[in-house]
Amino acid sequence: SSDLLIEDGKVRPMLVVSMTYYDDNEDEETSDYDMAILNSFGKELRNDIIPFVESKYSTYAKTTDHEGLKASRNHRIMGGFSMGGVATNLQMKESMDYFKYYMPISGSLYWTTDAYANRSSYNAGKALQDAITAQGYTRDDFFFYMSTGTEDFAKSTVEKQIESMNKLNDFFTFGKPSEEGVNCCYGLGVGEGHNAHGRETAIYNALPVLSALIGRE
Repeated sequence: SSDLLIEDGKVRPMLVVSMTYYDDNEDEETSDYDMAILNSFGKELRNDIIPFVESKYSTYAKTTDHEGLKASRNHRIMGGFSMGGVATNLQMKESMDYFKYYMPISGSLYWTTDAYANRSSYNAGKALQDAITAQGYTRDDFFFYMSTGTEDFAKSTVEKQIESMNKLNDFFTFGKPSEEGVNCCYGLGVGEGHNAHGRETAIYNALPVLSALIGRE
């Protein structure tokens, strides 16, 4: 879908890197296993994947050391579907210095090990705000576009996270991207489920929005 969007002029030309956190490059069936390896995925993403890609291709990063990648964060989107959406949320907690834009699809922080360990008290919005603030960033330093489908089993946890973020609306302000002060969006695909069609539809709708925002930088 990204190639078609670029061809149709709906998004700016960009590099799309499709990565996996599975060490054997094979999909696994257990979400418990997913949650365990997600905790270490960010290190590989930061230390290996991003420097490798951006040293091989021409990007906005003048150098691929920490300072160069940090300086070019405004031109980098993190996105993912299902547990990839969870990974995207986690990188907002860990890698604000490398990404300004986040596109989690049908995956929430309520699928993380921290949430499972603290089911009665875990607050995704507060956890996200605290992590962003601890990294030295503010509400002006990110744009968050979360989406799912009306028939997607992940919808309940996605909306639980959005509800928790809405309670902190001075920090997370949901609305239309063109509205002043908005830094979060929620997209809901009518009739879409937790499948490839739902994923592609979400990307098709969200990526032009993020591309347009990056174009204003």
